[in-house]
Amino acid sequence: MATFQVQIEDLTGSVSDTAALSSWLTDGARSILNILPLTTLERVVSTDAFTNTIDIEGKKVFSVVRRDDNHSSKAFMPCRKLSSSMMGRVSDTNYMEAASESDPAYIIQGDVLNTYPGSNQSSDSRLTYINMGITVAFGDSAIANFPDEAEAAVVLYATRNGLQRLMNDLHSNSDIDTALTAINAELDETLTIADSMHAEIAKIEAQADLAVTEIEAANAEIDKMAAETGFDNAELDLAKVELAEAAVVVDAKVDTIVANINQASDKCAAAVALANTQFDSAATANAAEDIELSSSHVNAGSGFIGEANAGLMEAQAYSQEAQSVLSQAQSQVNVAQGYIQNGSGYSRVADGYAKAAQGFLGTASGYISAGQGFSATSSGYASEIQTKIGIASGYSQEVQVRLSKDQARYGWYTQQYQMIDGQYKEQLQSLQGAR
Repeated sequence: MATFQVQIEDLTGSVSDTAALSSWLTDGARSILNILPLTTLERVVSTDAFTNTIDIEGKKVFSVVRRDDNHSSKAFMPCRKLSSSMMGRVSDTNYMEAASESDPAYIIQGDVLNTYPGSNQSSDSRLTYINMGITVAFGDSAIANFPDEAEAAVVLYATRNGLQRLMNDLHSNSDIDTALTAINAELDETLTIADSMHAEIAKIEAQADLAVTEIEAANAEIDKMAAETGFDNAELDLAKVELAEAAVVVDAKVDTIVANINQASDKCAAAVALANTQFDSAATANAAEDIELSSSHVNAGSGFIGEANAGLMEAQAYSQEAQSVLSQAQSQVNVAQGYIQNGSGYSRVADGYAKAAQGFLGTASGYISAGQGFSATSSGYASEIQTKIGIASGYSQEVQVRLSKDQARYGWYTQQYQMIDGQYKEQLQSLQGAR
């Protein structure tokens, strides 16, 4: 017959812990001995002769007899079992519990069995018992002093434990633990990189704040320039009044010149208004941390400032041409020229403000460029984080694959356990029914 290990592994698969196999087989044999009926146990009892006392640790008492020396046959008489509380009465003939050679008794105290009355000769008592200290080794193929028909139940008992061990082993898959450790390592590195990325973002925000400050200063200069341009426009309006009065004494050329001056002034005012709009939009974009859009608005505003300056220069050129042709209305032209000169003063002041605004915008552009550098570094960190997350995802997929395999095994072990458990219980019912 195959060894018990082979029989178990035929039902469970490989079980490498042979010490556990022996322990499970031993536990199963002892457990089954406890529930077997007496008619079955009678075939596997052991008998020890003793004098007065015997150690019964690991022994299930079946019966106790004591020799009757007063009888001619010296027959062994069955002993009555008394509780340990009868220790005083068992030897006192005044009590019905008193023992005699023809009606002996025994008392168990702890793991020691005592027979009464005391012995007349050595080994006059005998203990019939079931050896509950039985041991079974994984390499055995039979169990001594054990019912043959119950050995299958012992194998099923050990098989159930073996399946439980295999299921428990699936809860501590070292490959899964290694993959999870690797995932944690990648995520820890990802957090470190994220901290670095946050530091770069903080630098971007700092540069953006500095750029906003410079753009706000540029806006203030533009507002001053707009005010001076307004003064310039007012002077030009007065000049236009004087020139209108002189229109009656000048030819159509002067009218054309004046019209051109008006057109250039309007372009200047329109360009200044557009520049203000662009710089206001740049400030709004920076507040929203949209550096690229802010830079676009700044560049557009700078272009409109150039157009305003060109308009001013064009108006001045037309004014000088008008002076050369307005000889017939010199007094009106002189007054108009005074207004124009005043406007030119305002225009020069406006130009100074425009140059100051350009300086602030140049500084802001430097801050924006620095912020873009920090943004590029931050993007590099973001790419590295994506790489780490990808690696962690790979390990996660490995965990899923291994878990899927373990779940399939666990499912099979569970079904097998239920089947073996059912067979074991049927065996126990069968064994207990054998009267």
